[in-house]
Amino acid sequence: MLLPISEKRGNRTQLLQRHEPSAFCMYVVSEYEPNRRPYTYIGKNASKICIEKIKEEIERTEDLYSVNNPIRISPEAKKKLLEEAKNCYICEKPLLEDKVLDHDHFKPSFSYAKQEGYNIRGVSHSQCNFQYTRPKFVPIFIHNLGPYDAHPLILELGDSPGLLKVIPTSEENYISIMKQHGKLQFRFVDSYRFLPAPLNKLISLLPPEKFYHTKRHFPQDVFDLLMRKGVYPYDYFDGWDKYEETQLPSKEQFYNSLNGEDISSEDYKHACDVWNRLKCKTLADFTLYYVKLDTLQLCDVFQSTREIFHTTYGLDPAWCLTLPAYSLQTMLYQTRINIELLTDINMQYLVLEGIRGGYACINKKFSAARNKYVGFPPKKGCKVKHLIFWDANNLYGKSLTYPLPLDGFRYLTENELVNFDVMKTTDNDLKGYLLQVDLEYNRNLHDEHSCFPFCFENRVPPNGKTNKLIGTLYDKDHYVIHIKALRQAMEFGLTLKKIHRAIEFNQAPFIREYVLMNTKLRKHAKSDFESGIYKYINCSIFGKTLEAAHKRKNIEVVSNRSRFQKLVSDPFFESATIFDKNLAAIHKFKKIVKYDRPNIIGQAVLDISKSIIYDFVYRVLKPLYGNSIKILATDTDSICAEITNHDIYEDMFYLDKHFDTSDYPKDHPLFSTKNTKVLGLMKDEFNSTPIQLFAGCRTKAYAIQTPISEKKKLKGIKRKLVKDGISVDNYLECIFQRKDFFHKQKTIVSKKHKLYTVETTKKSLSCEDDKRFQLIDGISSLPYGHYSITTHQTHLKRLHEELVMKRKRVPSFDEHNLIKIPRTD
Repeated sequence: MLLPISEKRGNRTQLLQRHEPSAFCMYVVSEYEPNRRPYTYIGKNASKICIEKIKEEIERTEDLYSVNNPIRISPEAKKKLLEEAKNCYICEKPLLEDKVLDHDHFKPSFSYAKQEGYNIRGVSHSQCNFQYTRPKFVPIFIHNLGPYDAHPLILELGDSPGLLKVIPTSEENYISIMKQHGKLQFRFVDSYRFLPAPLNKLISLLPPEKFYHTKRHFPQDVFDLLMRKGVYPYDYFDGWDKYEETQLPSKEQFYNSLNGEDISSEDYKHACDVWNRLKCKTLADFTLYYVKLDTLQLCDVFQSTREIFHTTYGLDPAWCLTLPAYSLQTMLYQTRINIELLTDINMQYLVLEGIRGGYACINKKFSAARNKYVGFPPKKGCKVKHLIFWDANNLYGKSLTYPLPLDGFRYLTENELVNFDVMKTTDNDLKGYLLQVDLEYNRNLHDEHSCFPFCFENRVPPNGKTNKLIGTLYDKDHYVIHIKALRQAMEFGLTLKKIHRAIEFNQAPFIREYVLMNTKLRKHAKSDFESGIYKYINCSIFGKTLEAAHKRKNIEVVSNRSRFQKLVSDPFFESATIFDKNLAAIHKFKKIVKYDRPNIIGQAVLDISKSIIYDFVYRVLKPLYGNSIKILATDTDSICAEITNHDIYEDMFYLDKHFDTSDYPKDHPLFSTKNTKVLGLMKDEFNSTPIQLFAGCRTKAYAIQTPISEKKKLKGIKRKLVKDGISVDNYLECIFQRKDFFHKQKTIVSKKHKLYTVETTKKSLSCEDDKRFQLIDGISSLPYGHYSITTHQTHLKRLHEELVMKRKRVPSFDEHNLIKIPRTD
């Protein structure tokens, strides 16, 4: 329920609505009790009742877990099972003398048909049997838990006894919330961290036969209403009296103020159908059906995901908190590989120094196409100009298929460093290297490399304030780089001056088969939902290798007075925030930082991914186009390019091995399925639709226009506002008139775990971009370190001095126009 308020918070922020929990639905999925029904509730104390019901379920689960049925099997049958078993059914390793029967303690010893050994699961090692126990927690899945639903729940948890624990990303945003109740813990988990898409999108992708739980708990004659997200007039419910109304609000009253949009006629018809066919008598009935449908649909989505994951990988994601954690576990389980972690802290620091994320930049702020595809037939004396936007197929997935650091980490000795020859190494060597080097960027390379410099740097730009990843042509001192990226940079002209340190390691392509398996599964997926599942898991494994232990928040949420006093007295206490009378967050300085993630793999993947893009630019595009190509913009795995005096589509025909054109129209000459979803290949973002115009104000703020569509990107601004409230003309005004734009947008924020709708005025479009040196035309730019910047700066300085002199020059007496003021007397 959204209660209207009006409160100013600073000059640019106003609170508009306070969010109050009004209803919930809880549904238990249990193999022990398969016929459970969803529980729904509506009322003023919804959060409190929700926690109470969860505790009841935890107590019920504890009783179920206490059941301990024995194995009943004859000695002869037991002997036969043990003798025939060759491998442990749990770990799949060979069995020796320590083999035992593993059984399900909940299932009865005999089935209804009196079948002997009905509850036996298999033969296992004694140690595996001992570890294969029931969980000590019950997971509770909520979609978008951290940013929204966690806030009212944690305030209620603060009022109840039991140890409270959170895994924080910030003071008020948590990956998971855990509360001890009796012998078990209930654990809130965000399903969005497994399936990072809005629930309505996930529901739309789910095949009809997968709505198992939804169909079970709704009448069969309304099944056609259940296969899509429900519709609800959130803004209309501004008081408890609204729930007693006996008719559906009008179409106008379904207006969504958060996104600034009206409901479509199709959606309103759906709401009317739900009201009528489910025989709603009040808006309270409508609300309860809405939360019930939402919960059951989420259940079907997550259970389908669990089924796919368990069938494919043999592990249950319900034991994990996020998809990256699950994907790392499945990779280790599938590959049976043991990854060595660094134990030398100086090696770890060297690796962290070499981690540089995805590179994004605007090189040229404006370009317009002139070619036959956009209505400009070729004319004599006029340059033909094409614009194209390429995006790499799963760039990080491709990088994971290369040989990566595995074990055997050691520093090279002084003698080994002196005799080390970078150019004699290859990608497939058994040994790999991470080096700290000095590089010289020769002046004769500046013009050729100005569009996409090698060896990006994390540094504060000249006259800048914050650290950014920028491409420069400066010489590099003590630069940490993977051997593949260094060898590539030297091949294209950079000079190696000195190697300061080098870490040697054993390398192998141990993730390759896992990534290729997921890619193949995605290619042959039976539905879009299943295809998306494999895409998510391939992308997420890389993120786990970059998890930075030193950046983890050391925050403890406490609901106990004595615990609070103890933490405040701790010498590592940093600060405290009081949320409620029974809830506070304690920030502490870290006593110990445990580096327990293979960050060196993440560093290698980042450098390899950049080398793939460099190869495309300097081995494919530059040899063909030379000075006829300009890189307008880059964004991690994508490139927007301007190409003159060439027909790009004709060229792509002869360069087909570098492109995936499977999404082109089937009647297009370039359409082909031979490279469908091949990792690392480039795809045309607009699938053969020609680009007319590119306008880029600054990094991650650009617009692309085609004859039939627009693509607008603006970091920090809601997509709906960018789509409907900001035009391509606004981008052009920003560039050519150097005009800043401010827009109001509504978002949901939490203040001490209380949720509000706020309206903020935010700078949306601005030409201020310090990632490159901007030239006097306001369109073009050069990378810092380019030899000609000094010439440009001198020219600008001279112009500035002339303008200042003209303004400051004091006119001589003769130049004054003396005006006699007439007397008025």
